[in-house]
Amino acid sequence: MENSIEKETINGLLNLITNQHSDISWKKRCLYSNGENNHVLEIRLYQYPDDYPIGRIVYNANNGNVIQMKYRGRYNRNSTNIVDVLLDTINMENQSHTIA
Repeated sequence: MENSIEKETINGLLNLITNQHSDISWKKRCLYSNGENNHVLEIRLYQYPDDYPIGRIVYNANNGNVIQMKYRGRYNRNSTNIVDVLLDTINMENQSHTIA
């Protein structure tokens, strides 16, 4: 699975999103594990008050490569690393709150 530094970085970026935007929450779960060294994780982002799903990121926990990403109806095909995708997500969220 993720090493502790990667896990701290990913969770820290997710917590940054929720700390900056109190109407957003997240959940992470394992979608696949072969029992050895291959794990696929899913991050889901939700918006209060209805826990409306606003994002889904699926990535390989071993190398950080993003398999699939959709956030607020947009697909991100530019970033392939989970940290880059989360940074892009923070930027998109900050821009949407600035415009609104």
